[in-house]
Amino acid sequence: MKKIISFLVIPCAILMGLFSCTDDEKDTFPDPRDGVEARGAYFRTLNTAGLIDETDLDNSNWAVTGELVSLENGADISDVEIHVTYGDNNFDLTMPETSESITTPAFLTTTNISSFVLNDNGFPEATITINLGDAVTALNLDSSVVLAGDQFNFFITINMTDGRSFTEVNTQDILGEIFFSAPMQYSDFIACTLSPPTPGTWTIVAKDSFGDGWQGGLITVNIDGIQTNYRAIASEDTFTFEITGADEKMSFTYSPGAGSNAFEDENSYTITDPNGTVIFTEGPTPRAGSLFCFLP
Repeated sequence: MKKIISFLVIPCAILMGLFSCTDDEKDTFPDPRDGVEARGAYFRTLNTAGLIDETDLDNSNWAVTGELVSLENGADISDVEIHVTYGDNNFDLTMPETSESITTPAFLTTTNISSFVLNDNGFPEATITINLGDAVTALNLDSSVVLAGDQFNFFITINMTDGRSFTEVNTQDILGEIFFSAPMQYSDFIACTLSPPTPGTWTIVAKDSFGDGWQGGLITVNIDGIQTNYRAIASEDTFTFEITGADEKMSFTYSPGAGSNAFEDENSYTITDPNGTVIFTEGPTPRAGSLFCFLP
């Protein structure tokens, strides 16, 4: 009898070892409501898009698509507000300390819960679009000081029917998981400029937090009509390309992978010019579409 038991134990140990290997696999089906009761509602980012053109702010738009997660699946939410600040990344550090490089927040818009529609995930979803001309007006900015490389920062406030409100301060990423991507705040750089791109070696650093490379995501660099694609193939990959003359046109575009197995929440990247200045940084879950362009 003892011999039979010993033979049974060995296969069981082998099976346990086989199943334990899944612990480090990607979890594609976590429960988004975990922690909501203790921490309140949150806005899970599904996508961001938009191109802010320095030369045409009135016709530039930024948009965020997301779903609301709460205990009562949106029935306990009244509306969602967007506030905005402006960051002057061309700020002169030699100016007196009374000068400010970041404005105080200004109210932009309110989206009522009735504008949210249940999506395939079973959560209320909506796309909120912001016109940059409206943002400039709300901030009382002189549009002539808005330059390429500066940024607009957008902040979400979820107002509950019981009078509570949740922002990036008291909600943050409720679950502590990048997968849920609920920062409640976003930044968008002013992209197109009439200035020529700096000649020299440009650098792209593409990262994948899981370490297995991007599952379909691509950065496309277009130089005078010639396109080259770049993507992370491991945890971090560095790519360089040359700009030979100041009269060249250059643009950057990000295309996300398709489907739930794209794992866009693992993707991030940084674009640096020949002077070592970070021109653009995105991720996790980089926004799709045009990112930055030089139109000399």
